[in-house]
Amino acid sequence: MTIQDALQQLMQVEGYLGSAVFLPTGEPLATHAIGANLNMAQVGVLANNALLNAQKAALEMGAGRGQMIHIMGENEHILARCVNEGKDPVKSEPGKAHYHTILVLANDNALGMAKLRLNQVAESMAPQLRS
Repeated sequence: MTIQDALQQLMQVEGYLGSAVFLPTGEPLATHAIGANLNMAQVGVLANNALLNAQKAALEMGAGRGQMIHIMGENEHILARCVNEGKDPVKSEPGKAHYHTILVLANDNALGMAKLRLNQVAESMAPQLRS
């Protein structure tokens, strides 16, 4: 499955506004948005940074390896999911996949399904994204 195929699966979630896949460095691998008002490149970079900070905080709090964040805004819900096959949860390792998948929703009508689908889709891209 290509990255674009994976993003196509996320488009089926009710309330879908956009999605993207980023390297932990903030480099976009693919982005998609419905309408011109959503700048997925900008949203993705900011969500990517929030995810990295949350992962570091989760480790410091003793919560273990953080894999997903949910930003609940007045206008949108932003989910960011990390896939990191390496041993260090915040660093990349050669030969191991490490990337972030971002999903933006207009509402919380299908939030549970969105999280399930995001997990499935994010995990399915690992074979193509191993460095």
